[in-house]
Amino acid sequence: MKKLPYPLNYFMNIWTPKSVFRGRKSLNLFQLLVTFILLNGILLIPISLNLQQSQGVNVVKLMPHTFAIVNEELVSRIQENQLKNGQLTTTKSQIYLADAQHLVGRNLATSNARKNQLIFNQRNFILKDENGYAFTVNYTKNFQMREATSPEKLKKMLQEQWLIQNRPFVVFTLILMIGVVIFISNLMVAFVSAGLLWFARKSQFSSIGTFKEALNLIVNAFGMGTLLGFMTGWFTQDSTIILTLQSAGMVLMLIATFLVTRFREDAQLKRVVQVGGIKDDKKAV
Repeated sequence: MKKLPYPLNYFMNIWTPKSVFRGRKSLNLFQLLVTFILLNGILLIPISLNLQQSQGVNVVKLMPHTFAIVNEELVSRIQENQLKNGQLTTTKSQIYLADAQHLVGRNLATSNARKNQLIFNQRNFILKDENGYAFTVNYTKNFQMREATSPEKLKKMLQEQWLIQNRPFVVFTLILMIGVVIFISNLMVAFVSAGLLWFARKSQFSSIGTFKEALNLIVNAFGMGTLLGFMTGWFTQDSTIILTLQSAGMVLMLIATFLVTRFREDAQLKRVVQVGGIKDDKKAV
């Protein structure tokens, strides 16, 4: 029978326990690395799309000291400011609040002495918090301060402006962090599992001869779990659930592979039976 080219040969070896075991020699080291990266990348597709549609980062919680100074009085004063095409219509400076820790106003020079700042300049506003975060956010053309009818409304509007400008960076950072966690977790699971299978190579227990064969078998077992996690990822943003489903799918496939094949070739199974091996092996032949 003609061998299928890569990556078709991999995807043909992930559907049944027997194919998972028999396909343990189908990939070389380079193909194993590419396949492992591909499996992790597949999980990131629904996660990245979900992150683009989510709020991503709660700036109010990220900068609690700055947003804590937003109250009814401040909102009423800020509503007086008018914007046209993303720019304040006035160039006059005005201080709304100033003390040793806070500075809130319009068209003010930034001061490093104030730990918490909310300053509305001509084309942007400045957010600075004593926990170390500081951002300069440009106004969008449809941003209007008069629409801030309450402190909560103003906070929401400022957060939305921040997200519009920083969403690509936020999404990229979160995807990178989640991707690293998934890759390292799966790498540890794959090597530990392959190592356990490889240690049994000299006994009648296993026909797995090399560590590469064991690793190839584990990567094959990851296939169905990855597809399960991929499909589930379209309905949840929780990467923990997705990763758990992938790992659980791998474990279940590995158990099924052992129950069906005993990790032995058919010829070896027959020899084990002839010398008084495990009775269940007769059923597996």
